[in-house]
Formats: sequence, C-alpha cells, structure tokens
Amino acid sequence: MEEDIQKQILEELRRQSTMFKKATKTNTIAIALLIVLLVISLALTPFIQRMVYSSRGSSQRADSWQEARGLLEQAQYQGAQDMIQRLIKKHPDFYYGYALLGSLHQELGNAKEAEVNYAKAYDLFPTEENKKTLTAIRMVLEKNKTANK
Repeated sequence: MEEDIQKQILEELRRQSTMFKKATKTNTIAIALLIVLLVISLALTPFIQRMVYSSRGSSQRADSWQEARGLLEQAQYQGAQDMIQRLIKKHPDFYYGYALLGSLHQELGNAKEAEVNYAKAYDLFPTEENKKTLTAIRMVLEKNKTANK
C-alpha cells in the first residue's frame, strides 16, 4: 500500500512538472511577444507623432496655454496674443490667461494694459504671487507717471 502511495505521489509530481514546463514555455513566449510589441511601439512613436503633427497645419493645431507661453518666450507676440485671446474666450474665468496677457503687454511696453490684465488675474485668483506682480506693475506705472510730470 505504501508503494501505491509513493507511485501516486511520483505521478502527481511528474504531472505538475509537465504543467510547470508548459506554463514556463507559455510565459516565455508571452514575455518575448510583449518585448517585440514594446520595441515596435517605441520605434514607431516618433514616426506617428511626425505624421500627426505634419498633417495638421499650424492654424489647425489646438491652442494651449503651453504653446501660447512658448510663442511669448520666442517673441512671437502677435501669434501669442491671438492664441491667448482665443483661450481666454474659451476659459474666461481662468486667471492664467490674464496673467499671460499681462506678461505679453509688459514685454511690449504697454504697462497700463499689463496692469489691467494682472488686476483681472489677481481678482480671479488672489494669491501672494499675483499680488506681487500686480504691485510691481503698479509701481512701474507710478514711477512713469512721476517721471512724466
């Protein structure tokens, strides 16, 4: 009887070993397939991005705050102003648009327009940083006013 139990245990171990080998082989194939798909997707990503962006004209590209900020930093003021205005129309209660427009006017030397937009940004989002910016532009305006007298 003990010999029968040993045979059953041995048979069960063989069966489990066979199942383990099959599972290991399947897992290895699955991992290899995932690696191949990952390599293909990484290789194709730049190509797909180029296709997507080259198929859109610059006028068709979606406006974004980041792109508007980039235009401002590149001194493309008219493009930046147009994009900021479009974004403000879509998001009239978002302070950042007015702060960005204030920055644009400050770059252009339009201190009064900068002050108007910084004030609107502060009204919408009264943070210490926005207050400092507004105070600074008001000091510039006061200094210009005093210098012109």
